[in-house]
Amino acid sequence: MSFRQKANGLRLTLRLTLFISLMVLSVVAIYCLSKKAILNDFNVQHSANAQGKMKSMAIDT
Repeated sequence: MSFRQKANGLRLTLRLTLFISLMVLSVVAIYCLSKKAILNDFNVQHSANAQGKMKSMAIDT
């Protein structure tokens, strides 16, 4: 195996490694963003419920 063939093989493996790591990173980023969005939505609903309860209590008194 000549030096040029080794270099081409190394370049190919590096390219594949970079591609795979980019894919993994993007999947992780999407997962984290979706988890954060779900949490934010839950917090918004929670605070809206709390405000609604406070308003109903204020009306009752």
